[in-house]
Amino acid sequence: MKFKLNRIVLLAVLAAALAGCNLVGGDTPGTVVLPPTQAVGFAFPTAVTPAQTALPATPLTPASTPTFPAVITATPKPTTPSATLPPAVGATQQTGLKLTNIKMNDLSSGWAVGHILPATDELILRTSDSGKNWKKITPPEPALSGKKAVAHFLDASRAWVIYATQPPTSAIPSQFTVWRTIDGGSSWKSASTNLTGLIGDYFTANQIAFSDANNGWLLAILGNGMNHTYIAVYKTADGGASWNQIISPDKNNVSMACSKSGVWFRDANHGYIAGNCYGVVKGLYLYSTADGGTTWKLVNLPGPAGLADAYTKDSVACGADTPHFFDTQKGSVVVSCSDMNANKTYRWVYQTQDGGTSWNSAALPRNFGGYTFLNSDTGWYLGQTAADATNGVNVYTTSDGGKNWKQVSTTNWGGEMNYIDAKNGWIIARSGSELALVRTSDGGLTYQLITPLVP
Repeated sequence: MKFKLNRIVLLAVLAAALAGCNLVGGDTPGTVVLPPTQAVGFAFPTAVTPAQTALPATPLTPASTPTFPAVITATPKPTTPSATLPPAVGATQQTGLKLTNIKMNDLSSGWAVGHILPATDELILRTSDSGKNWKKITPPEPALSGKKAVAHFLDASRAWVIYATQPPTSAIPSQFTVWRTIDGGSSWKSASTNLTGLIGDYFTANQIAFSDANNGWLLAILGNGMNHTYIAVYKTADGGASWNQIISPDKNNVSMACSKSGVWFRDANHGYIAGNCYGVVKGLYLYSTADGGTTWKLVNLPGPAGLADAYTKDSVACGADTPHFFDTQKGSVVVSCSDMNANKTYRWVYQTQDGGTSWNSAALPRNFGGYTFLNSDTGWYLGQTAADATNGVNVYTTSDGGKNWKQVSTTNWGGEMNYIDAKNGWIIARSGSELALVRTSDGGLTYQLITPLVP
């Protein structure tokens, strides 16, 4: 049975929303970016969207301009050697290993995803010397063109990998396959899941993650329409040996409207899905489930510090990044809001200490940039004044969950950070088309470039 999307109604709603504002999207790392020219070759059902006017009115008097916290500035130490990245990839460098994702387990050993130039197929890699040399341990996936690896590295022994072609193929495949290892990549097992009957233009894995050795989930993109990202989510409770579908366009148990940032489960039953509506739908796209994904409800976060009416004001567009829980009770989610009248973007980190029953927000010191939290207290922020790093990056740290931040250094790059403790971290540093592996051993005060090799 095919469903018919009511395009006339959607166009009317979208036109009404666009007539009142100029859309300015907030900086939301991890937001799904779909091919803009991808035609929707199938009819999605009209998504059932829970009413987003149910957000409680806040008793606080909204401030016209959020007041950001005072930043304690430490005197940055000079980087040794310089944190300046090497020449742009493609300009002078045609060979070498380029890492796109890294997860260190301790000071010497860790995992990574990367590719060896000029090839673009991504590999699964292990290091035992702090990131200098890497061994290929890629699962025996059949050859693909432009193969992209979507991976989750839980600890030194356990990892899961699913592959996708880029750009996505133009049809739903007969199945998807997830590879898993419990011995650090020495051996791999595969589990295939049938996709017969799944509605979509294509199937491309976007996220795979695990909260423990047994409970994990996979988010796949199926297509896109007018301010819609159509998805399927699969869940496992046996370490990836079998996967069950909990979300799809025809289930209508979660809204297909808006882009999707990602999914996170803090245990087998309690999970979240986040996204960004870019102002077309008022409020915040953040849903939760307490029954393993069968039913979902809108999360009513309190208005962020300094902009209490952000989720009820027509001129403010907000989006949530993928939530992350450190245990069953402590978690965080970063929210970005763009005030379209003022042409300004703001960011906050929300923290919960009681499994999501209550949340408190604190403003981030700059409006753009990458972030990571080691636990509910300790975190780092590569703060930028714009969506790119061309104007420089301030490196901030917090030890109280984001209530206060201290600037410790500056760089000419942003990127994705992986810290194993309060001092030692590895960063996939990016500046424009430049890409490099950087390490710090003093909590972000100084950095050292690493040239990764595959012997």
